[in-house]
Amino acid sequence: MTPIHIVALSAALLSATQLAAAEQRNCVFERQMSSEGTFNVNLPVAIARAGNRATVAVATSGQYPAKARSAGSSLEFRFSTPVSSEVIAVGSAGEAIWQIDFKDGRSMGYAGRCGKARG
Repeated sequence: MTPIHIVALSAALLSATQLAAAEQRNCVFERQMSSEGTFNVNLPVAIARAGNRATVAVATSGQYPAKARSAGSSLEFRFSTPVSSEVIAVGSAGEAIWQIDFKDGRSMGYAGRCGKARG
């Protein structure tokens, strides 16, 4: 699924009122880091945000409701899956870090970039 399709799907989860004010971002995570090593990847993620609510759409796993908050000059998106707790932090220049803490004690991180979606 392309990032454009993911943005459309994630925006569909927000109400009509939220959608009118939604800020949408397309991200691509290119580095995966875990106890097994560091790997090059190409993982698209789309984020639709309206106020402190957001939807994170991960190309390989699904769509998740998230809490959004400003943290200094960056934005944080916190969400959970059935197997993990996750945070994506996006800096003011578009740099992005994604931390995944699995319920079994493992963790994984990604590094990439996010930009505002073009309509």
